[in-house]
Amino acid sequence: MSVAQIEHAETMDRGKVKHGGLNDARLRTIDRKAKCETCMGSMAECPGHFGLLELAKPMYHIGFLKTVGTVMRCVCFNCSKVFADQNSILDSYELQLGMYTWIVLAVLCSLMEMDGKGLFN
Repeated sequence: MSVAQIEHAETMDRGKVKHGGLNDARLRTIDRKAKCETCMGSMAECPGHFGLLELAKPMYHIGFLKTVGTVMRCVCFNCSKVFADQNSILDSYELQLGMYTWIVLAVLCSLMEMDGKGLFN
C-alpha cells in the first residue's frame, strides 16, 4: 500500500528532495514544475500517496483507543474467552446493526460476570 519507506529525517539534500526522506518525490511533489514519481501527476493533480515510517516504539492510534478498550473489556485477560454467551452474540449480529453491533456486544459483555467463564468453555 505504501509507495516509499521513509528512512531519513532530512527533507532536502543539496537543494533537491531527498530520496527516502520526509518529502520524497514518490509521496507527492512539492514543486509546481515537477511531476509526482508515482502517478506522474502535477502538484494540482496528484492526491498524494502513502509512505511507511517505522517508529522506534509502538504507538497507539488515537482514533482507535475507544474501540480497542471496548474489545478488551469483552475478553478475559486470563483465558482470552469472550464474556458474552453465544446466543446473545448471534442475536446482536442478526439484528444487522452495523457499527452499533460492537456497542450491543459491549453492553452484553458488561452484564456478564468476569469470572473467566466465557463463550467457549
